[in-house]
Amino acid sequence: MDSDLANGTRPRPLIKKLAEVMGAVGAVEKTGRHSQGYAYAKESDIVEAIRSHLSDRHVMVIPDVQSVEMIQRQYPDGKQATPITRVRVTWLLIDGESGDELSVSAFGDGMDSSDKGYYKAMTGCQKYLWMKMLHLPTHDDPENEPQQQQQPTAKPTKKAAAPAKAAAAAPAAAATRPAGPQQVHETEGQKLTRMSKRWFASFTEMTTKKKGVLWGGERWHEMTVDQQRRFIGDCLKRDVTSKADLTYEDWRICVSVLAHDIDPAAYETIGATADIL
Repeated sequence: MDSDLANGTRPRPLIKKLAEVMGAVGAVEKTGRHSQGYAYAKESDIVEAIRSHLSDRHVMVIPDVQSVEMIQRQYPDGKQATPITRVRVTWLLIDGESGDELSVSAFGDGMDSSDKGYYKAMTGCQKYLWMKMLHLPTHDDPENEPQQQQQPTAKPTKKAAAPAKAAAAAPAAAATRPAGPQQVHETEGQKLTRMSKRWFASFTEMTTKKKGVLWGGERWHEMTVDQQRRFIGDCLKRDVTSKADLTYEDWRICVSVLAHDIDPAAYETIGATADIL
């Protein structure tokens, strides 16, 4: 993202107003929901959150498309992947009161095999322009997941002791018996292992729901181990030597790629999937 913001010290009324908008807008809730059940923040949610704040401060935003590029992709085996439409847009922000201006350039990618690639690219470009420029949070922190408490295992009931033995054992039992249910605290390593297993299970379930069919007609369960590692590597944009080394964040990204039918070979950085993670 480029801008024409000068390094001078002269007052910038527009920058002051944008800072006010940044402070006034809270977190944007994820109201979009994919058919697989994953929530995401829609472009309309972002625009709705900031539109009135910009209008109240007489700030106008005008897009100017600088370039449109169609990117054809294919898998190493020669099969065609879904093409990407990439746009470069200069957004001109104008303060209607002072005449102060700011131009910001941003890119957007849209993956579609028909005529919707351009519109998806423009939508993504505007969405991430505001999310990154105004630092808008979307409440997506996997560390905030509730802890699962382990329930004590029921023990078989023993026969009642003789009255004399029961009376003698009562004080000792009272001294050693816990006052109530004990909360089991898991270590950070146990937590990460649990989350990794959960996301790996989601990945396995996702490939089953898709009946194993991935892009280019390949089937997950018919792939060789090397092909599976290559597919996961395309999702993560790095070399994968062993699936056992993957973290829960790695499996989470792979699940999101599958859930939104993203061609893992058709984007250049993991940041291209930021709206679905």
